[in-house]
Amino acid sequence: MEKVVMRGKDMKQKMRGIILIVLLICSQFLMIDAHSGRTDSSGGHRDNKNKSGLGSYHYHCGGYPAHLHTNGCPYKGGGSTKPKPNSSSSSSSKKNQVYATSVTKKDIREKGSKIGYKDGYALKDYNADSYSSTYSVDYKEAYEESFEKGKEKILKEKEEAEEQGYKDGLENNYNNKFSKEILSDAYKESYEDGKEKYIENKKIEYTKLAEEDCIANKTDRSFENVDETFVETYKEAYEQKHKEIQSEEYNNKGYNDGIKNKFDENTEKDYKSSYEEGYNKGKEERENILDIAYGQGYDGKDLEIDDKYNTIKSEIESAYQLGKKDSTKKMVIGTGAIGIVGISGVGIYRKIKSKKAIK
Repeated sequence: MEKVVMRGKDMKQKMRGIILIVLLICSQFLMIDAHSGRTDSSGGHRDNKNKSGLGSYHYHCGGYPAHLHTNGCPYKGGGSTKPKPNSSSSSSSKKNQVYATSVTKKDIREKGSKIGYKDGYALKDYNADSYSSTYSVDYKEAYEESFEKGKEKILKEKEEAEEQGYKDGLENNYNNKFSKEILSDAYKESYEDGKEKYIENKKIEYTKLAEEDCIANKTDRSFENVDETFVETYKEAYEQKHKEIQSEEYNNKGYNDGIKNKFDENTEKDYKSSYEEGYNKGKEERENILDIAYGQGYDGKDLEIDDKYNTIKSEIESAYQLGKKDSTKKMVIGTGAIGIVGISGVGIYRKIKSKKAIK
């Protein structure tokens, strides 16, 4: 009989234990489902109305109340829930741990500063309003300050890249060491500007060299390791200077032939215009100098003519004697043919004197 009673008591105790276990399990599920929204794979969910006061998103990971993290949930298991420990000391420890890992104002400012600097350095559009959660004002302030710093730094580096590119271009020495695209592009663009100036300077250099060689009649200039562009520049400049020299020589020849009144019909075609220009100038000067010689003879002065006209010395002397002869006719007194001739002679002289004399 005692055995039956003992068995009955054992069964009651076992049933009580089973019921207690079931109640504990159900209470955990009720705790999980008590929240108004389900958590995502990261252990958190959106709170658009900000009922929690933590912003538009917060975590429930690790079985803790609503809280924030800077870089995702740090608890093992992510969004999974854990039974709460029985001891009050353990519960207090976990509560402190939640607050220790929650987002602070300092965390948000650091985040805003980091993202702002990154955006500014990348020359992206200003985007401080992209964050609207907890401490958004602090985020914006930190973002704006760092955005300007990042932008200032990249612009300074860009300027340095441009200066280096232009300098290397002037030396025709391409040495782009910039890996960042914006800096590499800045270097390349400025290098091309520098190289363009380098080519311009080199062309001036080889043009001057060609002119000097042409004047010195130097024709054996050799080129080694010289860009073909500059060799062509030298040749073109040499040929141009040669034509200028030849043109000047033909102009001088024409002038001298004009003084002598002897036109050369065999002038090269390329220089005929230069020759004719010189010839016409020489011929006009010839007429003027003969008129001067005539005037000196007519006025009874000594003949004074520059030695450079010695090529027509005999013609100058003839004009001088003609002037002297006409001067004696004006002294004839009387009428008739002689008087008329004398008057005619004076008229010719006056006409000649009115011309501009070349001395």
